[in-house]
Amino acid sequence: MAKRTVKKIVNALGFYTKGAWGDDKVKANVIQAEAERRELLKKVDELHVELQDGNTKTGRISYTVSLYPVMDCGGCKGCPCRNICYDLRHDVINKDCRKYRLINSAIHKADPKRYWEEIEKEIKTKFCVFLRGNVGGDLSDDDFDYLFDMCNRNKKCTFQYFTKNYDGANTAIKANGGTWPDNLKLMFSRLPGLECDNPYHVPEFHINFGDGCPFTGPEYGAYFCNGNCSECYYSDKGCIGAERGDNIIVNYH
Repeated sequence: MAKRTVKKIVNALGFYTKGAWGDDKVKANVIQAEAERRELLKKVDELHVELQDGNTKTGRISYTVSLYPVMDCGGCKGCPCRNICYDLRHDVINKDCRKYRLINSAIHKADPKRYWEEIEKEIKTKFCVFLRGNVGGDLSDDDFDYLFDMCNRNKKCTFQYFTKNYDGANTAIKANGGTWPDNLKLMFSRLPGLECDNPYHVPEFHINFGDGCPFTGPEYGAYFCNGNCSECYYSDKGCIGAERGDNIIVNYH
């Protein structure tokens, strides 16, 4: 039997990672997503944001709301993570997931204020006590203001957002007196080659790609992610319990 040839894709990070997509495949996916979003924008007034149930990773107590990966990640235009994006490779390949992400994306593009208002309405309708935002997509500069205001109005809900828009976050935090709402679990997603200014010591999330690959995390003192968000929610550890200056590490998957 002939040996199967496996094409090793050296992603934009500059090294090989298992499961990475080539630039052409990423580009084709985003081009198709943009075309589908243009069609949705024609009837955007008929569409609405809906919070989605959590999964086996986040736990059923959690709701999620997300945009579309890469296309709605402002940092991805110059970010090296696009080839290894977990959400692109594993989540939006699901037809239903792709559909609701594109609906959210269309609403956010047409009217960001309405997008956040509908999220807040869903929080109250579904008695949401924990919301994981942007499994895919990222926060724009203006989104931080909407997010901070929503957190302050909904103190009974805990919000978790990861971002690579460090500058946007820093600007919003500075305008908010150097802090962010207590019920917002804000994390900076770190990647090799992506410069990060973190003057307010926002907790950082690092990916361990394995021996010989660049690593952004500290040598000592970080918390290692066990892959179960609900467990950390109840034990107040990991991303949920992270405080200023803390670091979380997860293995690449």
